[in-house]
Amino acid sequence: MSSVLPEPVRLVIWDLDETFWNGTLTEGGIELIPAHCELIQTLARRGIISSICSRNDHDAVAQILRDAGIWQYFVMPSINWEAKSPRLQSLIESLQLRPASVMFIDDNHLNREEARHALPDLQISEPGVISQMATLPQFEGKADPNMERLHRYRLLEQRQADKPADAGETVEFLRRCNIVVAIEHDIEPHLDRAIELINRTNQLNFVKSRLPEDVEKAREELNALLARHDIHAGLVRVTDRYGDHGFCGIYILRGSSRLLQFAFSCRILGMGVERWLYERLRRPELSVSGEVLSDVFDDRISIDWIQTSTDAVSVKRRSSNAGPWIAARGGCDLQAISHHFNFASLESAGEFNLYRHGCDVRIDHSMFFRYAITGLPGGGADVCKRLGYRDEDFRTSLTHHRVGKGFWLLSFWSDAVFAVYRHRQTGVTIPYMLPHWPDQAKDVAAANVDDLMDLQMRDYFAAPVDYLKREFDYLGLISEALFKENLKIILNSAPPHTRIVILGANEHLWDSQAKIRHHHPVFEALNRWTRSVARWRRNVTILKIRDFIASDAEVHNWAHFDRMVYFRVYREIERLISR
Repeated sequence: MSSVLPEPVRLVIWDLDETFWNGTLTEGGIELIPAHCELIQTLARRGIISSICSRNDHDAVAQILRDAGIWQYFVMPSINWEAKSPRLQSLIESLQLRPASVMFIDDNHLNREEARHALPDLQISEPGVISQMATLPQFEGKADPNMERLHRYRLLEQRQADKPADAGETVEFLRRCNIVVAIEHDIEPHLDRAIELINRTNQLNFVKSRLPEDVEKAREELNALLARHDIHAGLVRVTDRYGDHGFCGIYILRGSSRLLQFAFSCRILGMGVERWLYERLRRPELSVSGEVLSDVFDDRISIDWIQTSTDAVSVKRRSSNAGPWIAARGGCDLQAISHHFNFASLESAGEFNLYRHGCDVRIDHSMFFRYAITGLPGGGADVCKRLGYRDEDFRTSLTHHRVGKGFWLLSFWSDAVFAVYRHRQTGVTIPYMLPHWPDQAKDVAAANVDDLMDLQMRDYFAAPVDYLKREFDYLGLISEALFKENLKIILNSAPPHTRIVILGANEHLWDSQAKIRHHHPVFEALNRWTRSVARWRRNVTILKIRDFIASDAEVHNWAHFDRMVYFRVYREIERLISR
């Protein structure tokens, strides 16, 4: 046998007679080889699993290996008198591996040739390889001193044994499995496992966008991606009545619209975890690459057999038929926070800034929220349409009555960034956003649309900008009086029994080069005005974003942070809800 194998071995399938032990069991006895008994334990500590494919009497073999104290190291042993190649194929499929990552060792050349014919990619060898296995690079494996991988395959073995043969009974079987999914958003401590899921999974890897094979480069690339403010990500941990399957899935989502990674270990194949997660993520764009063994777009069967591990929120939800519920309205900050409520057992909804014709539509500005509550002044709807706005931009579902106690999650950072304009005839006061305008607080009357945008954008924005210049007065950033008036209207419109959480703006930024801390006077003023209005309202809590920043390295700019900052804010809101 060549010392160079196609790929690392994950499973060794042993013949027994004249291979694992000396002699033939049915011909007068055998002699165990101590080095082989030690080898399977060494392999298990490297994360390499062992199984058996032997023509023998099952009960006799099991007793011999039990007496030797090594029976538990063999997963799904196939010991009977049937042909070996169908059993090898079934065994590899049951363990959800590819033949190329499996080594079959047998002393009989006919058995080897039969296996090679049936499974051309299978790695096959004579018993002579056994003495070299501990030192061959293909058997290096990955350090697993507690033999967790062996434990997980034994869980899979038990599940396979309990799984009903009748497909019609599968759903009832899954409901009895007590499957619980936990999402770990802090991926950095488990970075190598995340890389392994992205680079090594195939049958349930939907995107197949691989990281570099060099581990350090893979870590660097993945860390850079995970630090982005517009990225949501989680490792998927699965437990059931058989035990803990560990981290067996990963998702990486850009914004709320596109999955960059969606990969799972085959050890959870058939549980429906990938379909359940896709639903919880609200079915974002997913470009499936190559063949996969699951159709996440198939929603004919509702997956009601999976629970989340969310603690207090889930408990409160299950203990009451009404609430709690949470509704958010804000910018990308609240969109990042609200993502985590997809995994909580409570009703959640969100209204966030839009992106239309290459430009932000900042419905998170307090003027939009005010008009969504009070309605636009007479003639105001036509005025706003001429600016390119739509009727739905001035609607909200937050004020709708909901049964049970609820939470509003709000932020008004855009009030400190975007200038407002007043229509001279109707009095409509509204922010206006122009793409590529370098300072949205400045008057767009100074903008030359031809210089800012390409032809397609100019065709869309030229008329609204001209109308704005002719019919509106530039007011600059919202005044203290107008913001406070808006905020009072908004807070007073909250349904009964609603607690309101407002995320304050970031007031300072550390300049690592100049070694000074810059202060943002407009954000400081916005927070001060918010505190002034909310001071005597017992149902309002104001959170300071700085309380959730572990280091200045997590601050990307005035308004964007490492994704873990948003997760910490979510956990604080979760704590408030559970309380």
